[in-house]
Amino acid sequence: MKEQNGADVNIIPQLEKACGLDMHKDKIVGFISGKDGSGQELKEFGTFTCELNDVKAWLQGHHVEHCLMESTGIYWMSLYAILTEASIHVTVANPTHIKQVPKRKTDRKDAKWLCTLLLNGLVRPSFMPTAEQRIYAITAAAGCFICGSRTKLRTGYSRYWKATISSSALSSAASKTSRP
Repeated sequence: MKEQNGADVNIIPQLEKACGLDMHKDKIVGFISGKDGSGQELKEFGTFTCELNDVKAWLQGHHVEHCLMESTGIYWMSLYAILTEASIHVTVANPTHIKQVPKRKTDRKDAKWLCTLLLNGLVRPSFMPTAEQRIYAITAAAGCFICGSRTKLRTGYSRYWKATISSSALSSAASKTSRP
């Protein structure tokens, strides 16, 4: 790599071995490499739970402790949970921060690119909430859903009662007098 003044720049690898995982709805492409380019292996997996466990076994079989994946949609979440349980350090990165050259994208090239970025410490990881924070977020989202559903139900009852009973006889669908 060259600087603007033409001098060579040496990028010193930060990790001994790493893996880049390119995630999709129906497949995962993984690329493992050592810091000196040794032990390179490219492999494709499916996205069912048993195949996600195969990814974990593959990484453990190659003694990979660090891997990088893009945070595309929700596809990364299941594999992230499985790999972190297995004590593999998973870096999830925003796709806009790790883009490659346009028009030269294939799944295999993406996996290799992700591995290269991770080996050389060129990735800014996304914020990953702790397990406790994720539970709170899920609980809060469920509460909002229930509250919204209750409001929709009350509105529906109100419209139904107003259509069938004169509105002067019923003040509110949520009042005590409107309940059967």
